[in-house]
Amino acid sequence: VTLDVFPPFDSDSEYPQFDRSSPIILYSPGLRCYSQDMPGNSVVRKAFGKGMRSIVFNRRGHTPNQPLKSPRWNLFGDVDDLEQIYWYIKDILSGDRTTPIFLYGISSGTAATVS
Repeated sequence: VTLDVFPPFDSDSEYPQFDRSSPIILYSPGLRCYSQDMPGNSVVRKAFGKGMRSIVFNRRGHTPNQPLKSPRWNLFGDVDDLEQIYWYIKDILSGDRTTPIFLYGISSGTAATVS
């Protein structure tokens, strides 16, 4: 599992309108997508303009040049992985459990977000 974050959490000086409590959209891409070829990237730009941080959840086995290290794999994404990522974002990245997080499933990536 990998995450791509924009803007990064350590870039507060570069993007002063963002802080750790800025709202987050967590994207779950479709079947054959990952952050760099995700359809509908205009929503990421729109979210940025509204002060929302975007995080793309790249599922196991779906990130180029990242070999699958665990036999646990699910075509549409593992719900347990998504839950662990959710709590990692809440507890570690944002450091504030009150930070709003919105789940955004794209195509088959919606399966994990609604489960």
